[in-house]
Amino acid sequence: FPHDGVNDPIDGGFCCDQHVYYERTRGLFIWLLQYREGGNGNRQRIAVANSQQDVLNNTWYWYDLTPGMFGFAQSDHWLDFPDLTVSDGNLYVVTKIHRLSTPFAVPTNIVARIPLNQLAQGSAITVGYTVVQLQGVSCTDGATTTMYFGAHVNTTTLRVYSWADGSGTISWHDVSHAAYNRGAMVATDPDGYNFASHADDWIWGAWAANGVLGFMWPAAQGGGFPYPHVQVVRVNPATFSLLSQVQIWSTDLAFIYPSVHPNDRGHLGGSIAFGGGSASPGC
Repeated sequence: FPHDGVNDPIDGGFCCDQHVYYERTRGLFIWLLQYREGGNGNRQRIAVANSQQDVLNNTWYWYDLTPGMFGFAQSDHWLDFPDLTVSDGNLYVVTKIHRLSTPFAVPTNIVARIPLNQLAQGSAITVGYTVVQLQGVSCTDGATTTMYFGAHVNTTTLRVYSWADGSGTISWHDVSHAAYNRGAMVATDPDGYNFASHADDWIWGAWAANGVLGFMWPAAQGGGFPYPHVQVVRVNPATFSLLSQVQIWSTDLAFIYPSVHPNDRGHLGGSIAFGGGSASPGC
């Protein structure tokens, strides 16, 4: 951007993380790109194409999110690890924010909300947001009129937030569940590489479907689990009570980095990474 064959000079150009989401009710392709941090903050760019033909013709318009938009000094902060999903009426962007001078004492995340109709029209956008000071926030794919997002307070407490479309009020409830192991994850593959060395216990997969909220995250080995594995909890959004807790695990290899999305029936599909023991990393 611009698509003239020259590297984008903004913030030193595109950096690394990116996500694409197809919002089918409006026919929008939404492309989120993270730009470089060069000592003066950075930005995450939301590029929008209104149709398949616009994608083929490389016709996009775009909006930039910066630390300054969320009340943080632009020169001393940068946005990292973005994700996005939608409700019926809004695009939700989740991003971690770092401080360059002195790291935050606690993990800090931004959950931003942008009306989809504004994106479809290519007009000026209204960005609502909240700051969550917990590790690894994730929004629920499959949300309709209310977006839910979750993060862990500790290894036995999941905090679930709800933000209704059209409302400026965000509420939260704590959900208790059985403890899981938090710490360095080890899954050494046949080449001697610990492919789980960068894994963490952020919420990586989340969904809302058929009256159930689900949250998935990697947990460290131990407590009867010989390898890193994925914890899954299901929550009743009417009462915010725990419905179930299960694990995706193996005695032979690790499972980490879950992702999930429901279809119209509420059936779940997704991906998960595996490796360690006798298995080379795969998905």
